[in-house]
Amino acid sequence: MGNMIADLNKQIQLVEYNFLNLLQKVTTDLHAIDYDYDAAGTKLRKKVVQGNNTTTTDYIGGIHYINGSIDFIQTAEGRADRASDGTYTYSYFISDHLGNNRVTINTAGIITQVNDYYPFGLTFNDYAEGQENLFKYNGKEEQEETGWYDYGARMYMPDIGRWGVIDPMSETYYGVSPYNFALNNPIYFIDPDGNFTIGVHKKLTKDALKKFGYSDNVRDLIGHYASVYADSPNKLIRFFSGMSKRSSIDYSGTKNSQDTSSPVESTRHSMEGDHESIGNSAAMRRGQKFGWKKIFEAAKEGTIGSYGENSKGAKAFGVGLHALQDSKVHKGVKFSSHDHLADLGNNQAEGYAASITESAVLVTEVLNGEYSNLESGTTLDVSGIGSKELSTLVNSVLKSGVDNVTLMNYHQKPEDSAQIGSGQIINQR
Repeated sequence: MGNMIADLNKQIQLVEYNFLNLLQKVTTDLHAIDYDYDAAGTKLRKKVVQGNNTTTTDYIGGIHYINGSIDFIQTAEGRADRASDGTYTYSYFISDHLGNNRVTINTAGIITQVNDYYPFGLTFNDYAEGQENLFKYNGKEEQEETGWYDYGARMYMPDIGRWGVIDPMSETYYGVSPYNFALNNPIYFIDPDGNFTIGVHKKLTKDALKKFGYSDNVRDLIGHYASVYADSPNKLIRFFSGMSKRSSIDYSGTKNSQDTSSPVESTRHSMEGDHESIGNSAAMRRGQKFGWKKIFEAAKEGTIGSYGENSKGAKAFGVGLHALQDSKVHKGVKFSSHDHLADLGNNQAEGYAASITESAVLVTEVLNGEYSNLESGTTLDVSGIGSKELSTLVNSVLKSGVDNVTLMNYHQKPEDSAQIGSGQIINQR
């Protein structure tokens, strides 16, 4: 119900869906397009009939077949195109903070494709030499026949910034159109598969927990505590950002989180209060020390997987992780002079935030005697950690018996993009 069934402006006469509500058949003035999926909804095949010509594309674990022959293989950094003689030519993608593939280069360093995007994904100033890479906006595959992008759960129309079917999570966002894309804010939010929209804090947290094997339920809960609970944005911000509160969670502990005049609340974001004059570096360090203190408080409550709603562990871990993530992006600036736009698209800062997020997860595990994710040669970003907490962590790492674990304390001035630091190697072999 509520699905688009035709788009005459694009000469699309009929759109049909299967019982999973996934696109099954599209009939245009020029094409008849059929899609096949497995039982879980993963796309397996696309067949396009145009006149007397039929083109069948099979999708098998990143390997793309055209009419039964390998066309190209997706790699972590790009793709390998197969020539008719069986040899492969490698290409590499350069993407932005939203995962949009912007530039394609070959092994000789020659640019073979350039894509620029309007905020909602429509392209301009395109250039392509040779075989075009169709994985463009958010890294999703463009459907040549319709101009839609395949996000897995839904097809997205970048020319109007809308989905063709209702958001299955629409009840979470009553105030926004069920056809909206990324809560109408695609510069800040991403929608990785067409099912849900996540902010940066939540994404960083869920990505780290996924890397270390945590369940979807744990990732969603802790991601919520590191974003919505820790940030406690007002109703207007929650409305436009999609940060919904849960009726089963008590948010009173962070209700004043956005009080810019309070040094206490500023610390939660590793920033300087409006009426303070301690300097950016001191504010950043204060926030980091606070963040690690909270992480250690959480560790005393048990492992991350044991935290439940309204538990001391979930609250402390979420607030602490939020402060550590903010320290890498805000770098101690004043609340009043904080430029939200400066945070966006900063791949380097988000990379640092991702690193300290993973480190916080590992530290919590190590403090609880869990060493399965602590590998030899691991570097933990413990920037700003207090001396007491550092001593406790060193002893815990020593007990693990894992070789060559480096504890790095990075120093970064607000005006600098890169961070430098000093490290301490534990169990050096």
